[in-house]
Amino acid sequence: EVTEVPVIVSSLTLKFAGGVSDTLSGVAGRTEGVRVRVRFSDGTEFTNMLTLVDWIPVGVLLAFSSSAPSALSVSAAGVMTLLGNHYEQVAVTATSVCDAEMTGSKSVAANLSPAAGDVDVGNLLGVQFEQIGDTLMVRVRLNANGLLKNFQIDVVIDDSVVRAASCGRGAGWTDGEFQCGINDPFETVSVIGNNANSAATGVLEVAVFYLTVNAGAQMQISATLRELVQFVDGVQVRVTEQAIVAGDGVALVRETSGRRRLAELQVAHARSSSAALSRAGSARRLEAVSSATIVQNVYTDWVMASDCDAKNDVLGDLDGDGLFTSYDVFAASIVFNGIALNAVSYEALCPVIQLRLNANLDASFGMADLRYLLLTAARKLHFVSNVNTTADAVVAGSTGELGFFVTLRNSEGVAVTSQVGIRAEISYLASESAAVYSVGSTPRAPPPRR
Repeated sequence: EVTEVPVIVSSLTLKFAGGVSDTLSGVAGRTEGVRVRVRFSDGTEFTNMLTLVDWIPVGVLLAFSSSAPSALSVSAAGVMTLLGNHYEQVAVTATSVCDAEMTGSKSVAANLSPAAGDVDVGNLLGVQFEQIGDTLMVRVRLNANGLLKNFQIDVVIDDSVVRAASCGRGAGWTDGEFQCGINDPFETVSVIGNNANSAATGVLEVAVFYLTVNAGAQMQISATLRELVQFVDGVQVRVTEQAIVAGDGVALVRETSGRRRLAELQVAHARSSSAALSRAGSARRLEAVSSATIVQNVYTDWVMASDCDAKNDVLGDLDGDGLFTSYDVFAASIVFNGIALNAVSYEALCPVIQLRLNANLDASFGMADLRYLLLTAARKLHFVSNVNTTADAVVAGSTGELGFFVTLRNSEGVAVTSQVGIRAEISYLASESAAVYSVGSTPRAPPPRR
């Protein structure tokens, strides 16, 4: 029945379509509709004004807005588009065109998920980063559309706001080598994984790290995918130096005096990781990488044969690209597998490659060298590039000085001058007097800034 009695909107209630409750997640560009229940002053009610009423344009009655349109936009037709992450929930509001005081609103977290080959940093659901007590627990997830073999992810934080406290293996990377370097430099968390025999694929949690709060601020967190090696349909696909999309965001950090939550979070994560590792087992299948692939890599792609030239003087660089990254650890693991399968001979490799494989300087190549390379890529160890001793003044019964000098270089090939320790083992014949010695000092890490 049509009457001439005017009616007005008396209430607006919003819901989200597509099963969205408190989080709109997905790759950038995902869209979902808004459902608006409209009640009029005469008691008439439409459970979803946007779909049940086709004889009145939506824009005649309602206007939509977002509190963070750069992260989550809303069209005039009530369609939400996910554009980015946001540090707090986004309010989506419908307003009556006839009465600006009449509104309905519902909040949702805008949280990007990684597309194929991208990395997500932060929470899977809810806002991207959430502080608990004085701690942020940060998960790192990688979306592998092939068989994941190797990755290196550098996450950048603001070390005036937080300090990396610890880092560990994620529940999705249970079988393979893993290292995580923190506080060298203080603003970087480096996550590295390597397993030439891996069959892992899909969205994988590869690491979890913990940040302790020093000060309150809105802190930008970004990351670079320095290396990603996958086998897609049997073909090696490598991506380098790619800025991530899903993991780029801002954390709303609050200064607090609480100190109890870090240990609790670490214990909970350790239990879940241990369970995942137990389920995964420890089987190694060298046959997962064929001898043909190994020979192709070693003797053709990377030119490691006996007639190869030293293209550069970068320690650890096995593929000849002038850089030492986790990809060189992957190359070393291919050589290691090749030796185990009798497809590669260490002695047949050129002297330059033999030297770069022999990271611990024991004149051979084995698992210890592979681990040394991995630890160096994670900035936990450094390459020894020069060792000198001065012993001319040291004779029996003398007080002459023995000088021992070492040059260390990091994964970038730069001489290391701070945040490093050296252990030297020196044997000598016992005498009546104890040896007198001095040790050079190393700058210590500065205290947390507040």
